[in-house]
Amino acid sequence: MIRLNCKSSATKRSCARLNRVIANFLYISIISVVICIMAGCQTAKTTKPFSAADVLPDTDSMYVKIPVEQNKDICSSIISKYIVGLSEKDCTELIERSETVYASVNFDDKSVNAAIIGNFPVYIDIVFSTQNSWESYRYNKDGHAAFYYVSPSTGFKVAILNWKVMLISSSDIQVLLKRYFSYCDIPETSELLTENVSSTDSIRDKNTVLNNKSPDISFYTSKAGAFIESIIGNGITLAADQASGFFAKDTESKYVLDIEMTFTTKHALKPALFLFKKAGPAGQITTEALSELSMKSTGMTMDIKTIVSLLIGG
Repeated sequence: MIRLNCKSSATKRSCARLNRVIANFLYISIISVVICIMAGCQTAKTTKPFSAADVLPDTDSMYVKIPVEQNKDICSSIISKYIVGLSEKDCTELIERSETVYASVNFDDKSVNAAIIGNFPVYIDIVFSTQNSWESYRYNKDGHAAFYYVSPSTGFKVAILNWKVMLISSSDIQVLLKRYFSYCDIPETSELLTENVSSTDSIRDKNTVLNNKSPDISFYTSKAGAFIESIIGNGITLAADQASGFFAKDTESKYVLDIEMTFTTKHALKPALFLFKKAGPAGQITTEALSELSMKSTGMTMDIKTIVSLLIGG
């Protein structure tokens, strides 16, 4: 600690007061640094709009965008499942502070990656404590540093960046951190392109689904066969290629699926039209062939638990 050399009694009293001021200043400075470190401060700051397409892995099978305001119940189910130790009160506050959930799933190894965009409070670090069975690790590569937290019981990892981005991974969160910082390092040349996609438009790739402005839950998968098998059930597999669509909210607990898909062979189209039409009550689901290798289905209703299971695993 810094102290002044004082000899007279008058100056000693002044020096004592000054020493206390200096000590308090140093104490506050040290605490601020510790808080900053524990919060996972980074060397990179960016004003660029967040790009989930640049942060989520390129090799995953499905990509999902969930606007939080219109879909709080689904977001609550997802966050409660993957963030261990979050009380109901804290979960509610976290949902209120969140804007968008982006997620991707790898069908082969069942891994899940996600990014939640919002405005997260300092106290959220308390959730990821040893008392709640989380372990803290430090990421430090290529001039960028951040803390991330690991739940030994579930294997999920969480990192909070600049209080604005929460990254979650069931596999390797360092991959997400590296992609995030690499994106931050790229000079901004133009604004992120977004499209006003409604539930009647076709989604062509992951970039479109992750950038669209629809209030509905949107998704894209490059492995539609496994996804459609989960919807239809009964072990039925179709030669499906890609699929994209929306889950539009119908009631507080029910959503309506609007999906378009392509097939690797034209022989798969007719049975797919039949199976989708029969997947619900008579007259509920409508199907339409768009070409020899593509179709559209609308009207299938699903509950929240089913949708969470389809999109990121239940």
